[in-house]
Amino acid sequence: MRIIHHWVSLVATFVMVFSGLYLVLEYTVGLLPVFQSWMVGPVTGRSLVFSTLVLVFIIRYVKIRSPYSS
Repeated sequence: MRIIHHWVSLVATFVMVFSGLYLVLEYTVGLLPVFQSWMVGPVTGRSLVFSTLVLVFIIRYVKIRSPYSS
């Protein structure tokens, strides 16, 4: 049961950090006019750019830990 808590904690922490950083980018840089109309197929270009930037930031600078690790 401890391993399940560990993985749930890691995933939940990752989702919260990702969402928070994505929202910060969306409501700061995302309001610039250059990002408003840029489309890559059915997806907005800013979604791709912001998701990539957030993933790179998390991988390089954030260490996600769990209190349930063994």
